[in-house]
Amino acid sequence: MIIYDKEGNQVEVDNHVRGLFLTDHVHGMIHKGKFFSLAVEMPSLGNNAYLDLLIIPGSAMHCQMSAFSGGDAHIQWWKNPAYTIPSPNNLQTPVNHNDFSTKVADATFYQDPTVSDPGTAWRERLPVFGGTGGQAAGLQLHFNNERILSPANEYLVRLQNTSGQTNDAHILIFFYQPTV
Repeated sequence: MIIYDKEGNQVEVDNHVRGLFLTDHVHGMIHKGKFFSLAVEMPSLGNNAYLDLLIIPGSAMHCQMSAFSGGDAHIQWWKNPAYTIPSPNNLQTPVNHNDFSTKVADATFYQDPTVSDPGTAWRERLPVFGGTGGQAAGLQLHFNNERILSPANEYLVRLQNTSGQTNDAHILIFFYQPTV
């Protein structure tokens, strides 16, 4: 049996165990078509070069992030950077995790805008350990803590290759938007 409230939220009672069937929040957002992801990559990111992802939220975004690097790197969130969008632009489109949903994310994403000032450091600079020189093996770093992005700000996620050589680099953002 499924019970609905006036806003369309549901609680399911399992007839076999005669109890509530609980679903985690993210799973519920996927079912509602409000959960998205976006990945950007640079297959040959030079030493000390950046892979940048500009995020312009249209409504509140609840985010988690992963970073991948073929060697040592650092990643950091910034608020309200100064930038220009190159032409042709490098607009990125997030994917809805519910293939039956027609909802689209209320946010704009650009890979590698021309950044003149990264803005205010919003979170600490974190290492992505992957090795240096001939010892570089690569690593993925996933941030389980959720960040809530405000539509009053713009955000820059910046991954810097510090391995001493050219490497593969990726940023992956998972997010849901309750008001989409």
